[in-house]
Amino acid sequence: MLILCSSQAFAFGSFGVRVGSGLAFDDGFKGDDLNPVPLAVGAGYQLDLVLLKLEADALYHRTSTDYFTLNQISVPVLAKFALPIPLPLLGLSLGAGVEPRFNLSASDRGQMEELDLESTSFYIPVMLGAQFNLGVLALNIEIRYEHQVSRLIKDHDSKINDLMFMGGVFF
Repeated sequence: MLILCSSQAFAFGSFGVRVGSGLAFDDGFKGDDLNPVPLAVGAGYQLDLVLLKLEADALYHRTSTDYFTLNQISVPVLAKFALPIPLPLLGLSLGAGVEPRFNLSASDRGQMEELDLESTSFYIPVMLGAQFNLGVLALNIEIRYEHQVSRLIKDHDSKINDLMFMGGVFF
């Protein structure tokens, strides 16, 4: 029964690849302007449910600053609501979700003391996107604001929020 249900669900969805970069805003970590730059790349799955689309991604997420580099695996899960427009090839959506990030490693480039990182940090992504349906595949572009809601560094309340420009191809 589970196999039948899961194969039925895959019939209404699509797999794809996603890449993104953008800007990150820190709240004055160590009193310095870090100029963090996020980069994300990975795979995604979208499940179409009429006006609602559920998406789960598995992304390698890297944030680089002048002082350190942070490597993470992020797993954003978003609910996207279709905005009604009369164009058949274009779909607009607005969505939100939850994004846990699992810390893999960090390097400090010799300019900071050792960072004691939490194993997981949580973000709330909010997105606005467009999808161009081209028959066999769909091109997807999004703007995502990802607000950090949990600590990244133990015993430190500093947060880094991302504004990501994402692109993807779904089959």
